[in-house]
Amino acid sequence: MRFEKLGFETITGNFKTQGIYGNTQVSLSLHDFGTTAIDKATMLANEIGEWLDKNLQGAKQFAASQLITLKNDSWLEENQQPIDEFSFAGTLDLNSISAFSEGSFEIYFNDNDLFWGHLIRVDIDKDFKWISAAITG
Repeated sequence: MRFEKLGFETITGNFKTQGIYGNTQVSLSLHDFGTTAIDKATMLANEIGEWLDKNLQGAKQFAASQLITLKNDSWLEENQQPIDEFSFAGTLDLNSISAFSEGSFEIYFNDNDLFWGHLIRVDIDKDFKWISAAITG
């Protein structure tokens, strides 16, 4: 995934950019960078884009493995059958990414009503390892 040129938002103090994944426009916010750290922010954005090209499906599968029990134990609608991890992962759509100056980032997915419209967040550490997944928003 390639991101457009970064822009700095003075109101939020963050760099922002957009990228295209499939047919979806995805926003990337880069937090905790100073106004002069555009090179560092650009490098991280490019690293995240390359990592997503190889690992986006893995991020979806990680979210599914972490949240499938919660979904099936607490979030089924009346007469709804339990869902399996494969179907869960296939339901998720990339929404946005938030990255931080030390290198960690969060991937947000639309849940497509798995959790009644909440977002699903997958946390990745600075070494590009899975940390956790949660529902949010």
